[in-house]
Formats: sequence, C-alpha cells, structure tokens
Amino acid sequence: MIDGKIRYSSYNVYTNPLCLYLGMVGGGVFGAGISCLGNGLIVRDLTHGMLAGAIATGASAHFITAPVYALVAGSAGGILQVLIQNCFESIAARKGWMVSTISWTLFGFQGIVGGAFATGWKALRAGNTNNITNITNSPL
Repeated sequence: MIDGKIRYSSYNVYTNPLCLYLGMVGGGVFGAGISCLGNGLIVRDLTHGMLAGAIATGASAHFITAPVYALVAGSAGGILQVLIQNCFESIAARKGWMVSTISWTLFGFQGIVGGAFATGWKALRAGNTNNITNITNSPL
C-alpha cells in the first residue's frame, strides 16, 4: 500500500506493532509451556518469555513484515530465555552461587536472536533460499 501524499510504503508502519505483539504472545505462551514441562509454571518464566519475545521481535521488526514469522521469532526467544535461565540458575544454585541471568540473556542474547531472524528474513526476501519454499509474500 502506497500513501498518496508521502509516497512510501505504509505497510511496515502498521504491521510492526502487530508483529511485536505477536512476538510477545509467542514468547509468553511457549516460555510458559517450556516452564510447565520442566518444573511447573513459574510466573517469572511467563513474564521473561514475553519480554524475550518482544526483544527478539523488536530487534528485527524493521525487516520482518510477516506476522507468522514474527510469531516464530518471539516463540524462539521465549523458549531460549526459559531454557538458558533455568539451566544456568539451577546449576548456580546447586553450587551455592548467586547468579542473575536476566541482563545477559534477556537483553543481550535476545538481540542476537532477533538479528539472526532478521538476517534469515532478508535472505528469504532476496531469494537466497537454498531450495527452501519461499513464504514471503509481503509487499516490501
């Protein structure tokens, strides 16, 4: 969709908030699911999964314009956040260490995850699919 007065594609402007919301939903749902599988639902895993999904999707929001791909990116962020956080903190607790994984996994690692998903999306858009079915049908 091209705006008549401004002459730029407004598709990205309206789709990015939707993609960010879907990333948060995916991160929260899959983070809580992994938490339930491992050791029962921990509310921290639900909230950190939502934040991880938002950060991973937000880091790549300028490039990702397909809502399903944003949902997958947010889900991957939520799953990885819960797995890394629970593994490192349980090992540290057994050894008597006090370790916080919030700063480096929630903010640092999820930005890298978002960058990887943005790179993958740009490769799909450019046609570098290596015989993978192209799912990108956005107007960018």
